[in-house]
Amino acid sequence: MSVISRVKKILTWTIMSTTVIALNVSIADAAEDRAFGFKVAQAHKQKTKTIERQLTSLARNVFYEANGEPMAGQMAVAQVTVNRSKSSLFPNDLCAVVAQTTVVGDDRVCQFSWYCDSRANKNKVIDKNSPSYIAAKKVLVDGQRVAKIDKDVMWFHEDSVKVNPRWPHKVATKIGNHVFYKREK
Repeated sequence: MSVISRVKKILTWTIMSTTVIALNVSIADAAEDRAFGFKVAQAHKQKTKTIERQLTSLARNVFYEANGEPMAGQMAVAQVTVNRSKSSLFPNDLCAVVAQTTVVGDDRVCQFSWYCDSRANKNKVIDKNSPSYIAAKKVLVDGQRVAKIDKDVMWFHEDSVKVNPRWPHKVATKIGNHVFYKREK
């Protein structure tokens, strides 16, 4: 066998080996990419479910607390609820914030009065075109804010409610039929 034939044979073998190795690597990479893509898709799906669940709870709270209020008032209620979920004073999950209750003596007191009302449908589906849902989505998903409701505003009540004068919170603003409060520092 001539030297040229041997070189051709070696080159052919080298090219074929390299192709096989490259093919194996690309198959392995594709499998890893699919696995990684699946994990990313699963994480995205889980995050989407969490946001949908929290948006539903928030919209329901806005509906029962501020239905019929102007959009700014409904957004302010949503914003206070979100503020609570970001404060160490309250649960860090919006649904838990909405459902939070305290036992005082023999009484169960809800942070949001509708939640203790046996007539309120706690599983009520809020239409995605309703002002309550739109306000909740603007605050939670779009990040919109009402100007006078900063991160320290965590309480509100209807203006017809009389509050104990020694209540330790400072009035932040009044929007629609609600008075909003922040903590005294």
